[in-house]
Amino acid sequence: FEVPWMRPFAKLMRAIPVSPEAKPKDVNRALHDAADAINNGELVCVFSEGNITSTGSVLPFRKGFERIMKDTGDAPIIPAHLDRIWGSCFRYSEGRFFLKFPKRIPYRVKVIYGEPMAANSTAVAVRERIERLGTESYMDRELHEPLLHRAFVRTARKRPQCMAMADHSMDKLPYWKALVGSIAFARKLRDLLDDQPMVGVLLPSTAGGALANIALTMMGKTVVNLNYTASDDALDSASRRCNLTHVITAHAFLEKVNCKIPGKPLYLEDVRKSISGKDRLVAMAMAALFPLRALERRLGGRRKRSREDLVTVIFSSGSEGEPKGVMLTHYNIMSNIEAGLQGFPHKRGDGIMGILPFFHSFGYMATLWLPLTQGFRVVYHPNPLEAKVIGQQIYKHNLDFLIAAPTFLQAFVRRCLPEELGCLRYVITGAEKLPGRLREAFEEKFGVAPLEGYGTTECGPGVSFNVVDFHVPGFYQTGTKHGTVGHPIPGVSVKVTGPETGEELQQGESGLLHVKGPSIMKGYIGMREKTAEVLHDGWYNTGDIAFVDEDGFITITDRLARFSKIAGEMVPHTKIEDELHNLLGLTEQSMAVTGVPDSSKGERLVVLHTLSNGDVERLMEKMDRSDLPRLWLPKANSFYRIPEIPVLGTGKMDIKRVKQIAKDLDVGG
Repeated sequence: FEVPWMRPFAKLMRAIPVSPEAKPKDVNRALHDAADAINNGELVCVFSEGNITSTGSVLPFRKGFERIMKDTGDAPIIPAHLDRIWGSCFRYSEGRFFLKFPKRIPYRVKVIYGEPMAANSTAVAVRERIERLGTESYMDRELHEPLLHRAFVRTARKRPQCMAMADHSMDKLPYWKALVGSIAFARKLRDLLDDQPMVGVLLPSTAGGALANIALTMMGKTVVNLNYTASDDALDSASRRCNLTHVITAHAFLEKVNCKIPGKPLYLEDVRKSISGKDRLVAMAMAALFPLRALERRLGGRRKRSREDLVTVIFSSGSEGEPKGVMLTHYNIMSNIEAGLQGFPHKRGDGIMGILPFFHSFGYMATLWLPLTQGFRVVYHPNPLEAKVIGQQIYKHNLDFLIAAPTFLQAFVRRCLPEELGCLRYVITGAEKLPGRLREAFEEKFGVAPLEGYGTTECGPGVSFNVVDFHVPGFYQTGTKHGTVGHPIPGVSVKVTGPETGEELQQGESGLLHVKGPSIMKGYIGMREKTAEVLHDGWYNTGDIAFVDEDGFITITDRLARFSKIAGEMVPHTKIEDELHNLLGLTEQSMAVTGVPDSSKGERLVVLHTLSNGDVERLMEKMDRSDLPRLWLPKANSFYRIPEIPVLGTGKMDIKRVKQIAKDLDVGG
């Protein structure tokens, strides 16, 4: 309103200005003016966020409109959502509000209205309704390029000489060579594969593994990245459910892992050797000259491609039971990429350290397709436990993003020098709870605070993230609340229901977390009953216990599977683990709490640990002064030392294995 060239337009629209620096009497006058306008039969638009979001997510609502409505009788509140503002010229990015071009011209912005709400509706309730309107609008949205391989081809043609990827065997692979290599690889695979729509890939996160995924996706195949840390039975189960006849792997990789290949192997080295000079020339011509649809027809037949095509099946970690095959589409992954990036200011050419395996949903979305469709650089390293080597790669390539589970962050704190990770702008962590002690240790050493996020394979996978706080003169937006997993990403809505009643709970109450949005899976392959158990009217039941505060931040308290019912009370394992670690001041995961059957109370707590005898004695002394309820405190004879806490290849604790070890050690109690 105070910008000279805008003031005439604001007055013409009869704007009622409310300055964030105004005196209380001026604010009250503005609120009374708004109430008078409504009472006179006029329509008043209220921008309850107060300022333009810098993160793309809906900000907490100011409560000014509640005061307006107190003086207006029963006038209805009409919720309205502005969709696709992010990407238009009406967004705060690049460090300024004005003088920006939209992503493309024309750029269509959509307004969607909801059903009228009661005059006494709270700011929290209206914000929640508008967030859900945003989800409805997003799910109807047409992405500029929803197909992953097409987005990669477009990026490669625009940035041919820019670095696309690197790994331990390849210092730099430009986008042009990555595109030509993928096409040449796809042409060879076309003659080797049958008509089976799904193909297995048993490769680590390297440039070769990335090119194999790109080539198969160009061919229209559904890629099944197999978990090489899983048992042979788990691999066989995945192969049967996906009807895999061929698996792409490598001789060099199989020498390092002990895996039974569930299908006919096609070796990466053999295919590469069969590519002749003529093949490369043909691939170069196709990369330069073929329109996208012609390229698809030559590599994968005449079938028309759709955003609803299945692009991958990712098997869940199986940390709590049998792995389930999650079916994800092009649109699931691409919408997750687009929405997730809104919270992290970035530019083309930024670098990502890719240490997560492609059989992990975050590795597949965030370190495979996100960089290659958005013009980023990505450096792969197949072993996330080799912190020193990874740190050297981050320093060498001057990377900006690191995505890792808390288990892996512990190794960086122990083994890396501060300058090796000093170039990082964002460290994003998920898969399990980020302990406050680890966050503080990482920030103190490297100068960047890890940002905790949350996701599940079934959600494509990103659901919510903490982001960097935004602060310029006159504006402050809280992006991070420690202990939470942040705001839902744009287009995603959440709700919390009672575990037993199924009824939606009020803000601040703990219950089962449900998620809705464009990235929710199609279902579990070959498991209709399991799919029906978790998907209802577009809402996915995560199985996690959580609550949402008045500002929209989500706090995960535990998984439903990580509770013990002791004497009729639900006892959370994760909260006990955190308290035990805090009592000893530990930053590393040194204890795992689980439950075993007990004849008198139903269940009893057991603690597996890697502590010394002296540490256990100190812990016993400190537990007496703990604030935890007595029922939650493990008994002294329930502590068992083991060589290491079992984890999965994704960095998550192997809950199923922990429970089995506890049962084996605690025979007879």
